[in-house]
Amino acid sequence: MEFHSPFRPDPKLTDHERRRRVVRLCCSFMRNLAFHRAGMQGDVQRSLLTASHPRGAFWREVHANFFDICVLEWCKLFVDRNRQEWGEHHWRRVVDDTDRFEAALYASLKMTAGDFANLATEIRHYRDKFVAHLDGERMMYPPVLEVPKCSVTFLFEHLSHHAHGNTDWQGLPTAAEQLVFGYEQSSCEAESVYAEALSSPPA
Repeated sequence: MEFHSPFRPDPKLTDHERRRRVVRLCCSFMRNLAFHRAGMQGDVQRSLLTASHPRGAFWREVHANFFDICVLEWCKLFVDRNRQEWGEHHWRRVVDDTDRFEAALYASLKMTAGDFANLATEIRHYRDKFVAHLDGERMMYPPVLEVPKCSVTFLFEHLSHHAHGNTDWQGLPTAAEQLVFGYEQSSCEAESVYAEALSSPPA
């Protein structure tokens, strides 16, 4: 009997497939950041995410997981390397003129290459020590995600403008306005969920 391994590698991704996956990662980052920031509201922090709330453990875990997914997605887009090769979904794999893009990215963020490298090191450290693994460090310093948000938006805008006329992204946004609208929609959705949880008497 011939044995067919379920772990046989798939054919290499086409450029279009990889570009679409990068767009999906951008959307995932923005959605999870919106969900996380909705949980930063004062009434949510004071009531729902406290140890005294009967479902506080659930809501704290959800709130933290949104943040960690942002970190994981951003690292796929801007950090990951494997044996001196860029990760499967790193921006360098989907951008044609990498030097020009990189210069424009730093200019839009008002950062130098060194500043951005330091940011990437900080976020990678948090991911490696507290998300992907749990090492021996006692103090955790979650990174601020405003600059990563701007970098994700910049990457998405670039891809939407350089899609080579192919906008078949299977329901994903194809314009910067749609990405922003999706972020706002996610914020409203999360705020509605939190408001409902806050208005319901604890069981």
